[in-house]
Amino acid sequence: MRTLRDSQVCVCDQRWRELSYPPAAAQDQHSLVSHAQNLWNDWEIQCLVLVSFSLQVFLLFSAVFRKLYRSVVLSVLLWLAYLSADTVAVYLLGRLTLLVGDDPRHQIVLFWAPFLLLHLGGQETITAFSMEDCALWKRHLLNLATQVSLAIYVVCRQWRGGDKQLVAPTTLMFIAGMTSYAARIAALKRAQPTSSMSSSENSNFIKYEMINYNHELACIISHKQERDFERVMELATNGFSLSLDFLMDVAKKDYLTAPTSLTESFWGSVEIFLRCRSSDTDDMLFKLAEIHLSLIYDHLYTKFGGNLMAACCRLTTFALTSIALVLFVVSTRLDHKGNTYYKTADITISYILLVGAIALEISSVLLWLLSSYSPWKFLGTSSVADSVLYSIIKCLSRVESRVEWSGKMQQLNMVDWCIQERQTTAGWLEWMKRRVGIEGRACTKPVEVSADLKNLVLHKMLQTLDAISSRRSELDLTKFHGQWAQLWVYPHLFSQSRLPKVVQLVNNLIEVLGRTKKKKESSEAPQRAPEVSMFQDLGFVESVFLWHIVTELCLRDDQADTDTTPATATLDDQADTDTTTTTASSSSSSSKDYKLKSSIRELSNYVMYLLVKCKAMVTVYDIDSLNGIRRTLLNNLDIIIYQKVDGRPIQNIHDVVFSEANKISREFLRIGEEVGRWDMIAMVWVEMLCYIAFNCDAAFHTKQLCAGGEFVTHVKMLLVILNFSI
Repeated sequence: MRTLRDSQVCVCDQRWRELSYPPAAAQDQHSLVSHAQNLWNDWEIQCLVLVSFSLQVFLLFSAVFRKLYRSVVLSVLLWLAYLSADTVAVYLLGRLTLLVGDDPRHQIVLFWAPFLLLHLGGQETITAFSMEDCALWKRHLLNLATQVSLAIYVVCRQWRGGDKQLVAPTTLMFIAGMTSYAARIAALKRAQPTSSMSSSENSNFIKYEMINYNHELACIISHKQERDFERVMELATNGFSLSLDFLMDVAKKDYLTAPTSLTESFWGSVEIFLRCRSSDTDDMLFKLAEIHLSLIYDHLYTKFGGNLMAACCRLTTFALTSIALVLFVVSTRLDHKGNTYYKTADITISYILLVGAIALEISSVLLWLLSSYSPWKFLGTSSVADSVLYSIIKCLSRVESRVEWSGKMQQLNMVDWCIQERQTTAGWLEWMKRRVGIEGRACTKPVEVSADLKNLVLHKMLQTLDAISSRRSELDLTKFHGQWAQLWVYPHLFSQSRLPKVVQLVNNLIEVLGRTKKKKESSEAPQRAPEVSMFQDLGFVESVFLWHIVTELCLRDDQADTDTTPATATLDDQADTDTTTTTASSSSSSSKDYKLKSSIRELSNYVMYLLVKCKAMVTVYDIDSLNGIRRTLLNNLDIIIYQKVDGRPIQNIHDVVFSEANKISREFLRIGEEVGRWDMIAMVWVEMLCYIAFNCDAAFHTKQLCAGGEFVTHVKMLLVILNFSI
């Protein structure tokens, strides 16, 4: 009996011990977590300081590429690094204030506090991720006061410690950090539209400065100095305030209300430009617009666009950091026994911060010297040193070959989009999404902005300037009524008897698409006068969509006709060898026509991309209207497909998709090449592009500057250069 009782007691004791003491595996796991926690507590500050420094290195070198490439990955990484850099620095400053005790080993950790102020000041290549960050400059000013107070508290704690060796380098780095942070806030503040360089206190200041700008431009063109890029760069720098104010919509009202005397002066320079135009002039104009936008980007998003005071701050920061490095080397030297008060790892991190800060400053200065702003703004030829430095920079940074933006524009073809969506909407899920109004994602693709496209846009702009030389008051970019086509295309290409027919055809096409905003007026259309615009009763979105469809119909019809040309030409060459010269001339003409049509297609798809994807010049009502237009086209596409093309190859789908529209467009195509059908279409698209460029708000243009750039923004700069704003 006693034996049984003893055995029960032993079993209870064993179970109690099992409950009281966890197994060995659980103890090891708990020990591992505890060890990791202790390890993190010991090295938390060191790791985060290195993370903060690494973020600054990444921001300095990667931010340079955001105006050159359109990359979602780069934008996301920059956004995360930009936000994380400030967060980590602020957290570390607060963490350093919690260090207690007079342990000399803590003194070197407190020495890192001024570096966090330096990191909060950001890098030269990026002060703001977007324009919204510039609007928060007052918040950064308050943050400066808060973080400087924390840094002063940390420095004072080091001053009270027993070790005074690091007080001097800490103080120098504290001043450098404050200078860098203040320079960042100043850069954010100057990016505000109200703080533009050319204040409008004097109402005629901008206008007279524009006269000087155009006079200098006319001198360059008249003296055939288009390839003298030093003069071009100097011109862009002198006209920087004008281009900035116009892009930010600060001075647009001043341009629109220019007095007659100033307007006459502007048109005098335009006449010189039209008379002396050449291929070098065309290239120079686009390069000038590119440099203008590069300068504006530096002004809005970096510290490069500052004045001489910003350069002095940059030099001060570099000098103080260099002196602090020397003092730190002296302060941490080994004693006669080869020992030191500080941890080797902490000393290594301190050297990384000091040497890294100097390396970043040197890199910033080099990037600044190689930018579009500084070499031409501050360097002169008054001394031998300036001349040598100027020559070195000129060799390293060749303006004529340097690219300042992505050089690409996106394409969106509404017809191809609808056809593609028709092919991918076979499942019940896609059918349900369409039923509830969820639109498919538009497929876009980038294309290079070719020289042919640039020449086409510039050529049509100059033709418009030439056509309105005697009717300058009729040029109004604030409204879109197809006035460029009226001013130039109609009087030159269409007779009075043929124009009403074109107007009637376009109105009929509107009715087929179901998007007309007026009652049917078929009986009155043929009697309309030539000056009546086919756009006057349509919104801008409807006009863009209309001409997008018309352009596609004409291009596809010409493509079908071109497919039969090579065989006929071959037979003619075999029949008569005397037609070689004629064939070569025809081939050259065909190549020219192909380039023109390709440029028109790219313009059409690009303007559609600006409306659909970028929502440029699109209101809430216009979005609903645009979606309704696309749904109407898609529904008609479905009906035609189900009724007429079951079992037919997909490459012939466009023959039946536009079967009804072709009945109307066939008459439009009868206008023929001899009367300039493609010239009219090209003029319409160039006017639409210029209308978007002029009237789109500053937020759109400034946003695109840090995302690879948009061609429409370059067109806006051309409007300033060519005086379309007057």
